This record gives sequence, structure tokens and C-alpha cells, in this order.
Amino acid sequence: MGIQSKNREEWYTTQIAGWRNGYTTVPLYEPYNEDTLEAIMGRTELSIVFIEKKHLPKYVHLSKEGRAGTLKTLVCFDELTEQDKASAAEASFELLQYEELKQAVESKPDYTEPTTNMVAIFVFTSGTTGEPKAAMLTHFNMMAMLESGDTNAILTNHDTVHLSYLPAAHIFEQAVFNDCVNKGYRLGFFRGDPTKLIDDAQALKPTLFCGVPRVLNRIYDKVMDGVSKAPPIKQWLFNRAVSVKVDNYMKTGSLDDMLYDALVFKKIKALLGGRVSLIVTGSAPITKEVLNFLKVALGAIVYEVYG
Repeated sequence: MGIQSKNREEWYTTQIAGWRNGYTTVPLYEPYNEDTLEAIMGRTELSIVFIEKKHLPKYVHLSKEGRAGTLKTLVCFDELTEQDKASAAEASFELLQYEELKQAVESKPDYTEPTTNMVAIFVFTSGTTGEPKAAMLTHFNMMAMLESGDTNAILTNHDTVHLSYLPAAHIFEQAVFNDCVNKGYRLGFFRGDPTKLIDDAQALKPTLFCGVPRVLNRIYDKVMDGVSKAPPIKQWLFNRAVSVKVDNYMKTGSLDDMLYDALVFKKIKALLGGRVSLIVTGSAPITKEVLNFLKVALGAIVYEVYG
């Protein structure tokens, strides 16, 4: 079964319910165009896709052109109008509303136990560098990933709060989300607008922040742009604070400095809500300069992960 939506509660409850019932999930990046969707549906033989309402026209158009493959059913996370239902019917789709389906399933539970060697998920690439490629991960693979997180003790604080904004179709977000669920941590979802990510972080106040280098570089550039426009004395103070804290961190491993944290870094830390104590980055290289800045400016441990 496919899922195409921004990160939201329904996205993940659908995946968990699917896994619990022996389904293989196929996360679909939101920007996928019709040609990409047609190719993926053909390769995975999808019969059902869970979507946000804004994606409905793409599937209707594909079906009318005879390009929807084996897809028969669409489940919409949002409220449906009579026009939506009529449009789907014209395309020969069964169109269901998520809440109605959930209530029907809850009243008639019928689980199929998954086995460890069953494929849990097809992880496709985003398609930015060509036709998306897929990796097939079994339930054993997913559990091994969680076990690796336990072994390396990346997430150990039971007060952890995770802001879910990286695409749920990406293995990075899949790893973090499943680890949080496995350990009983709290999660919040961004509103779906990357330009409002800072506002979302300030509202949620996460303790864990996961970001690919592109996102972390934006935070770094935003701060440095502000510094470059500050008076010379403030620029000197900022550079001095970074230098002293980096030097102290290299010597002692401490990320605390009462003076500079109060004078310089308090406002920077507040950018992400003021409580981030752990940053996890991966999927691409990140410079040492940015890594050190994140550590001293946010007072956070930074893990650079590979996989």
C-alpha cells in the first residue's frame, strides 16, 4: 500500500496498522509527478494508496489515461466532497475517507501476523537525480535498525520530543520515527511548510532535532547573516564566544559556558525552541565548521550518522 502525504499522525498510524496486518508500505514523496507515480505503481503493483486530498487529481488523471496500473482504491486523510467522490468514480476508483475506514476496521479487527522475512517497506529515492530506485527492507531489517540505535545509545532520554518534518518517505525520518515509537517518546509534526519550520520548532520546543546538512546549513547561514550585519563590537563578541567555546569543547568535552551562553548563544538556542540537546544529521557530508557551530551555539551533542 502506498502513502503520499506530508508528515502527520495519519501517515504513521496507517503505516503501523499496515505493518501490523502484514502489508508492505510504499512511501511516496509529495513532489512525485504522474510519470514517477506511474513507474512506481507499475513496479510495486500497488492496489491501494493513502493520500492527502491535494493529490487526488493526479491519480484521477492517471486512471483516465489508463496509467494507474493495479491501483483500485484511494483513502483520503481529509474530508471529501461529493465532487471528489464523483471525480474518483469517473476514474473507476473506490474512494474512502480515512476516519470512516478506521472506524470500520476497529469494529472488525482481523490481523495477519507479519514475519521477520516479510518486506516491510520499499524505500524509494526522491527522484531528484533520475528515476527513483528502491531498497526493500524486511521487518528484520527494521528491527535491526532499532537495535543499532539501542546499541549506540543515540536516543536515551525518556523526555525526548521529536519534531517530524523530514519526508516520511526518507529512511532517515523512518529510522528516527520508529525509534521514538519503540521507546515511547513524544512527537510533533510540522505544518507542512518548510519556510515555517523555525516557527514550528519554537512552538513544539523539541529536545531532538534531526536535519540533513541542507537544513542545518540554512540555520547556520541565517545566524551568520545576522552577525555580518551587526556592529563590529557584536561581531567580535560572537567570534570570540565561538572560538572560546570550541576550544574548551575540544579540551574538556564541555558545551557549557555561563558567560557566553547568556550573552551570545541564548537567542540562537531559542531559534529551535530553546530545549534542543541532541542533533542528528546524515544523508550527506557536513562541514566541520558548521558542526562545531551547532555544538557550541545550541549547546547540543551532534551525531553524524551513516547508513
